[in-house]
Amino acid sequence: MLREFLLPLVKYFSPLNIFRYLTFRSAYAAVTALLIVYLFGPTVIARLRVLKFGQSVRADGPQSHLAKTGTGDEISKVYVPFIKSHVVDLGPFWILFAVVYVTAWSNAVNITDGLDGLATGLVIMALVAFSVLTYVSGRADWSAYLNIPFIRGAGELTVFNLALLGACIGFLWFNAHPAEVFMGDSGSLALGGVMGVLSLIVKKELLLLIIGGVFVMELGSVMLQVLYFKATKGKRLFRMAPIHHHFELSGLKETKVVTRFWILGAIFALLALTTLKIQ
Repeated sequence: MLREFLLPLVKYFSPLNIFRYLTFRSAYAAVTALLIVYLFGPTVIARLRVLKFGQSVRADGPQSHLAKTGTGDEISKVYVPFIKSHVVDLGPFWILFAVVYVTAWSNAVNITDGLDGLATGLVIMALVAFSVLTYVSGRADWSAYLNIPFIRGAGELTVFNLALLGACIGFLWFNAHPAEVFMGDSGSLALGGVMGVLSLIVKKELLLLIIGGVFVMELGSVMLQVLYFKATKGKRLFRMAPIHHHFELSGLKETKVVTRFWILGAIFALLALTTLKIQ
């Protein structure tokens, strides 16, 4: 929007021409979002505490988490969107697939958001990967070189990605251990949905399984735990699911689990980008 407002003024002030460049707009979208979150975060957190929008903590979870009860839950207590899709008659199969696919990623990120900064840091790494994907997919020369589909206009999503990336980095400032605020269901569900939609737009649905490898592990651990519990009539495959709680209950500190999962997330993101040329 700012670009459309400023570009007509180029004839009066030529330096505004810099807004034509995607890299400039993307970088400053990230910086702007980061500053907004950083500057207004303390006020929002204080307001959430006044309104008593606190986080509920599982009673059967690690005992160290009980101290987090009441920590600000950023949005989910105010507004939690629910999306319901109904397919009439046979319905379009691909629309149904897209709904299920995006919902699965929403749940995967939501399940992962159980330790301070864990989901936020992993989303940041995924957004870095998607920023590269949208940029190269929106350029005919790069997409031809990498032999990936050229998607006209996809480059503009890089601005969106980096704005969201900047906001997540700003949020991580307050969400890092010990967290002053949690993103809540609406934050994690929305971020997971964004990842799913981005992968559909740039036609990288399967690649997202690598980019979001840690999210796949987390969701998979819950599914395996449930299946194993039912098959063995009460036995557990993990000490607790999702799997980050298993490692906590195995003796690792929360910060060590988060750091190691971040490292895995970075490896998965880099691995996904290295496969572009060989797809």
